[in-house]
Amino acid sequence: MSEKDGSGKTLFVKALYEFKGEKEGDMPMMPGDYIRVIARNESLHSWWRGRNLESDVEGDFPANFVEILSDKQASMIKKKKRDSTIRKIEDLGSVTTGASEDSDAAARYRYIRCLAKGNFASVYIAKYKRRIIDGTDVKETMYQEVCIKKIAVNTLGELNMALQEAMVLAKASQSGGVCRYVDSFIESKHCVAESNLSDLAPPTFFCIVTKYYPEGTLQDMINQRQVKKRGGFSELEVASLIYDIATALKGIHELDIIHRDLKPKNIFLTRSRGIRIGDFGVAKMLLSQNLTGTFVGTNGYIAPEIRNMQPYGLKCDMWSLGVIMLQLLTLSSSSTAAELQKLSKRVSAYTMKLLLNLLSPKPSQRPSCHRVEKFILAHYPIRLDERLNRVMRTIGTDSNGCITVNMLCSFLSRIKEKAGLQHIPLHCHLPASSSLKESNCESEREP
Repeated sequence: MSEKDGSGKTLFVKALYEFKGEKEGDMPMMPGDYIRVIARNESLHSWWRGRNLESDVEGDFPANFVEILSDKQASMIKKKKRDSTIRKIEDLGSVTTGASEDSDAAARYRYIRCLAKGNFASVYIAKYKRRIIDGTDVKETMYQEVCIKKIAVNTLGELNMALQEAMVLAKASQSGGVCRYVDSFIESKHCVAESNLSDLAPPTFFCIVTKYYPEGTLQDMINQRQVKKRGGFSELEVASLIYDIATALKGIHELDIIHRDLKPKNIFLTRSRGIRIGDFGVAKMLLSQNLTGTFVGTNGYIAPEIRNMQPYGLKCDMWSLGVIMLQLLTLSSSSTAAELQKLSKRVSAYTMKLLLNLLSPKPSQRPSCHRVEKFILAHYPIRLDERLNRVMRTIGTDSNGCITVNMLCSFLSRIKEKAGLQHIPLHCHLPASSSLKESNCESEREP
């Protein structure tokens, strides 16, 4: 960036809003940070694309921006940013810096394969080497699969953004419905000293380690339904999934965190048929204010207030939850009025009421996570007996969520073996037209 404007002065202005860089070289900004201006018109063009500053613009330039003409102050601001980054690293506690060949972090993980690759980040499956201390001996034979997100960080601003993601994830992990945060570290071919973080040289990566969920994502479940052409999920299945997501999201919201990118790809499945919310790359912690204004998210799941560049809060995640509910019912994240009318004839009035409330254009009319939970428990026969859910998980279900006869017989056989029983009395109801003989049933038929 040029250091002088048209008048030949070095100009700094104070950021009024959070601002994500629009092109390569732009520094992501937080409110209160200072940004160097090249030319006023060009600078304003970038700000207009990222924020709606209509109320703050007087003539061609925001009148309440603070001008700083001192290079000494610029140096102080740079040092303040570096110190802030170091404090974030200290707060995380587990961040390791250093050359990748020599760092403890690199020695702890062994990359297995790449799961996904993007312009700024890649996701890998790795094995975590757990150290077991047995007396004076240290064994490193135990391995656990983890997921590592490698984020390219070539500037202090990019490192700050990556650190912010790790900090939000670490805080969100306090709730039970979030992908478990494990570790974070800086990986580089050269030594990165905490005292000189501003001199980052590519390639440098900030790595966030989380638990690996091999069962896949909610998007994988939707894709399987689309391939089999079986239509959308049943109302009971949808209600159960939305209940789980709302419960997990409630834990995040109680920590004053907005996810801002809730979608099926970011909802991971567990072995016990539960869900975990992940990918906090654009999540935000609300501080003293209850609203924010950055344009972020994935097309199709972005709430109207974000698209319209209006201040927004936690309710933007509820809109995304409504889109997910629509996608589960129709296998499509967007529907016309005619398609919604057709859907209303296929599902119950309660389902349509919940869906339309979540997709209300006005954030104030959308229900909170707690209200979604209460509504589902009041109108759907799910989770009324948690013991039954535990039994179903113990017996196991097929890909359609059903218990087959073979699964039930296998479960009863295991009970018989553990109890040392030779015979488990069963009462079988056989239809009159059945070709099975009465002798085929181990027990007598009920009268």
